[in-house]
Parts: sequence; structure tokens; C-alpha cells
Amino acid sequence: MTKYIFVFLIITTLIICTSCTNENSGQLKKTGIASYIMVDEKGSNPNEDKYWIKTHDPNNEENLSIVIYIEDSNVWNLIELEKEYFAGYELLQDGSYVLENINLPVNVRG
Repeated sequence: MTKYIFVFLIITTLIICTSCTNENSGQLKKTGIASYIMVDEKGSNPNEDKYWIKTHDPNNEENLSIVIYIEDSNVWNLIELEKEYFAGYELLQDGSYVLENINLPVNVRG
């Protein structure tokens, strides 16, 4: 009987400990952003598995360029230059941006 109580306490403790931890505690994610982007440049360093796009928001008058890093080479391969997309990306604490999702914009006609 004591063996079952001991096992029950260990399992309960493990469940409580895992539910109290923050799964993003090791990540640097800070702020989520969603906007239209126009892809100006693409670049990669396949040796280091680093892929990026240089973009700007076509609806913003400031025409500020940002570099967004892409974690998946397949996604990077599908992105075309001089094309407009709707993208969700994260601003990290170190000031860099990481792509979360990207879609072709839906043309709405009224």
C-alpha cells in the first residue's frame, strides 16, 4: 500500500511541476506582429541553416526595411521577390524578427 502512495505522490509532483513551467522560458520571443510585407531581397547561408528576407510594409509611408529570419528552408524557397504577402512575425528581445506564418493577401472587391 505504501508503494502505491509513493508512486502516486511522485506522479502528482511531476504533473504539478510540468504544468507550472513556462514552455517559452528558454525563448527570446517578445512581441507578435502582423502586417503586409513586400519582399525586396532574399538571402541564405545554408551552411548555418539561416534564411532571411528583407521586406518593407507597402502601406507604411516611412518605407522602413526590416530583415525577417525564416527557420524553414522550404518556406524560404516558396517566397518570391517583389511580391506582397500578409505575414505574422515575432520581434525578439535581441531586436531580430522571426517569421511565424506567411500568406498571399486576399483581394477583397466590393
